[in-house]
Amino acid sequence: MLGLGGEEEEEGFGCDYHIDQSGSKKHLVVECTECNIYPSLNDQRCLQGVLNILSEEMGIDTVVLSHYEDTEYFGPAMDLLNNLVDFLDSIEDFTMRNPVERYFDYLEDSSKKKLKCHECQFNPSKVFPNLRSKFSEGIEEFENEFNMVIQKIDRASYSHTECEECTFSTLQDLDYLKKEYEELYKMTMREIGEKNLGNDEQRR
Repeated sequence: MLGLGGEEEEEGFGCDYHIDQSGSKKHLVVECTECNIYPSLNDQRCLQGVLNILSEEMGIDTVVLSHYEDTEYFGPAMDLLNNLVDFLDSIEDFTMRNPVERYFDYLEDSSKKKLKCHECQFNPSKVFPNLRSKFSEGIEEFENEFNMVIQKIDRASYSHTECEECTFSTLQDLDYLKKEYEELYKMTMREIGEKNLGNDEQRR
């Protein structure tokens, strides 16, 4: 699965990588020499590749983008990366709410099968993966998608009380995400500014 001390490489998350372990420290080393973009976490695709890996690998202390000149991220930069991963995980968690089981549990299985929840644009399994995908694309894309979802829910009409309850829960989840996003945005501006991932990096 993963290479301790750089023995094996892991593929399938958009980037090849291995994990070096030095004492109690775990260093994520992303192999960037074959990539067609310059390795920097200021690049959205590069950042997303690293976040995908960090979503799967626990306890990483530093991130190294290995190229002809290595770039290492540590300290507050790692804190920011971990907070980004936590935010993405929060979005993912909200996809798990099953409207059929939660709001129509009183129905027989045969009646549940007739429901159209899976087709609803406000089903958590559609709303939150879309938001996660837009967040991966960039701040503007995420904010546009977020605001569009809110507007659509506000304008919607419902044929079942359960549908109102479901979308109300979605609005509560979105409100939670908004607060988390605002805190994350403040941290991002504080630590990295608008264009630079900050001073907590080292080229070697």
